[in-house]
Amino acid sequence: MVAVKNYLGSNFLKLENVRAYLPIEVQIVDIVEGDKYDKLEATLSDGTRLSLNVTNTRVLAKAYGATDTDDWVGKTIRLVEGEVPGRDGTPQPALLIEPVSPEIEKKVVPPPKPKGDMDDEIPF
Repeated sequence: MVAVKNYLGSNFLKLENVRAYLPIEVQIVDIVEGDKYDKLEATLSDGTRLSLNVTNTRVLAKAYGATDTDDWVGKTIRLVEGEVPGRDGTPQPALLIEPVSPEIEKKVVPPPKPKGDMDDEIPF
């Protein structure tokens, strides 16, 4: 038996390799810190991986929480073609993420109640 995956090339998604198939909907299976380029890497339900640029990281953090990437796992996203600013500031084509799963509820912390004259704390 021959493992086909050995002949499929890199499993990292690149816009030029998937442009004809866009949009693509997939689930996030795992998020890890990348070995290169100081970026997060998302493993997707189809077995591919996506190196998350700053734009895509911000989209996921806004939609699914900025404190723990475990909250992103299991979420469905759509991959689309878009643009991001290049190093010289000119727009560059890029593979971008659109959230499909509902965004998480933003927790609103109520403001503290003002203390009145009768609300003095008296230690016993």
